[in-house]
Amino acid sequence: MGSLNDRRSHQRHDLPGAIRWAFFNTNGYNKAEMVDYGKGGLSFQTTVSLQPGMNLTIKGEGGNVATRRLKAGEGFPTVKVAEVKWCRSQGDPKRETRFKIGVRYHSGYYDD
Repeated sequence: MGSLNDRRSHQRHDLPGAIRWAFFNTNGYNKAEMVDYGKGGLSFQTTVSLQPGMNLTIKGEGGNVATRRLKAGEGFPTVKVAEVKWCRSQGDPKRETRFKIGVRYHSGYYDD
């Protein structure tokens, strides 16, 4: 079986930054820490376990480092609708549970 990078069609940028996510068509945004991003999707850490197939709205936080270092069109989520592709538990079970989530952007929504 190939690595995750073998299946990606767009380069990923390892640049942490703050994002907010909500279940699609809702307003209850949750804060999260982006791990990496690319034109086709991103991964982030949050305290909520999400199931593959769920649709989310993702917004980048304007004042973070990633926003200041980006070129237009590289995939940073100003506003994106995305599908959860995978969810993995992270960290020490004795502390607050965190999950690393991978999403793929849907085309045709917001800032393609």
